[in-house]
Amino acid sequence: GDFDILIDNQSTPLHFNKSKRQQQKLLLMLKVIIASGGKDVRINDICDILWPEAEGDTAVSAFTTTLARLRKLMGQDTLHISNGRISIDSRRCWVDALVLEIYIDNIKPIGTAIETLEIIARLYHGPFLKDDDENWAETYRDSLRKKVSQVIPQCLYSSDRKRISRKAKYFATQIERSDNKLQF
Repeated sequence: GDFDILIDNQSTPLHFNKSKRQQQKLLLMLKVIIASGGKDVRINDICDILWPEAEGDTAVSAFTTTLARLRKLMGQDTLHISNGRISIDSRRCWVDALVLEIYIDNIKPIGTAIETLEIIARLYHGPFLKDDDENWAETYRDSLRKKVSQVIPQCLYSSDRKRISRKAKYFATQIERSDNKLQF
């Protein structure tokens, strides 16, 4: 779906006295971190994506500057660095795509199929960064789509049901409408 930044539950316009190019790098850095799983993302990998032509120290310097600006926008404690890796603090920054992925990865036996479909419908708003055609975005988009595509049939045709309820069909249809490339 769309890429929005909400701070204190309000959309954050990116007009904070930075050039358009700087704004784009901030957003791109955040998108790359999210598409890389949001946790323990190698800083060198981010540098390779954002500054492929730059030498090591130059790329790290650009990363450090961009990170400082991103932290200024999002809050100092939102992004943590440890051992050459960066993570989004999920207690301070809620990312629907990451929450969805964690939810799907941790579904043990599917509780109630309708609840599962409802949660997925609430979190999945279509293809991740649908307008970004970079390889890193496509890879994460396809991975998330695959996970959603795999869990929906499990919910629709769970073993405790002989027929699919209308409510389950409704949520499955809602999810399908958000992404015409879903296959289930």
